[in-house]
Amino acid sequence: MAAAEDKIALVSMPFGPLFCPSLALGLLKAELRSLNLSTKVFHYTLRFAELIGAPFYFKVALGKPFSTEDLVGEWLFSQALFSSISLDREGYIDNVLRKRFRAQGKAT
Repeated sequence: MAAAEDKIALVSMPFGPLFCPSLALGLLKAELRSLNLSTKVFHYTLRFAELIGAPFYFKVALGKPFSTEDLVGEWLFSQALFSSISLDREGYIDNVLRKRFRAQGKAT
C-alpha cells in the first residue's frame, strides 16, 4: 500500500471534448483514492481553447479543415516533448497540410 504523500497527476490534454470532462480520468482518480494515493486531475481543454480561440480549437479537434490523420494537435505540442530537436515546421506544413489540400483540390 502506498503512502498518502504519493502524488499522481492525471492530465486531459487538448484536443479532447471541450465540454465533457474525462470520465476515464474521474474513475481512475476514484480508484487511486481507494488505494490511498493522492491524485489530481488536470483538464487543459478549456484553458487551451481560450488561448487559441474556440473556433480553431473545434476545427483541430474535429479534423476540419485538417484531417485527424494529419495529427495537427500532436504536432502543436511536439516541441514541448522534443525540445532538443529542431522541428521542421515548413516541412510539416508543405508535406502534410498543403499536400492534403492539393490532393483534395483546395487552394493553398
